Amino acid sequence: MTGAPGDAESAVWAFFDLDGTLIRRDSYLPFLWGWLCAHPGRAWRAACLPFACAWALARGRGRGGLKQAFLAAFMQGARREEVDAFAERFWERFLRHNENAEVVRRLRGHREEGHRVYIVTASFAFYTAHLARRWPVDGVIGTRAVWDGDLLAGRLDGANCRGEEKLRRIREELGVALPAVECYAYSDSDADRPLCESARYAFRVESSTIRPW
Repeated sequence: MTGAPGDAESAVWAFFDLDGTLIRRDSYLPFLWGWLCAHPGRAWRAACLPFACAWALARGRGRGGLKQAFLAAFMQGARREEVDAFAERFWERFLRHNENAEVVRRLRGHREEGHRVYIVTASFAFYTAHLARRWPVDGVIGTRAVWDGDLLAGRLDGANCRGEEKLRRIREELGVALPAVECYAYSDSDADRPLCESARYAFRVESSTIRPW
């Protein structure tokens, strides 16, 4: 929750990247692989993935196009209830070995200071939103997927939440325009340069080392 609409500018914010920052590796491919192992009948769809990726690249769709191709191949038509249950099991296992404890301590410290804490990630919100049950965050902003009722349609809903898009989504969903507010940003990736250069205090994560951006 973001609190009253008028106090966004007076609050202190902390924004954390996910893959490579709060966790030590990418989460999307392990999530998809785990889903395929739990649903081996979908293997025939995954076998077509190289062609879908080549098509996406040929049309200049970049990372977002590749992300959509993987989603369609592995999970198109998946039911929301089943996806939610699998996401809970996935994080239960995955975080045991991949949580970056030092960065998570920073996250908890911000929350204890009364700061508003958000994960802002290019990974899909339909599975990363479950992290709000495991870490003390106010919310998760991630790439959105299209749902056809309760079924995953296998398409992105809007842009891939990466680079400048993170700033736009923060402004859209939280009413926060950086750099007008006091905020902290943590990331391992140069893709987050727009966010980190807009934050008053920015930190680069390199494994367990956290240093000024």
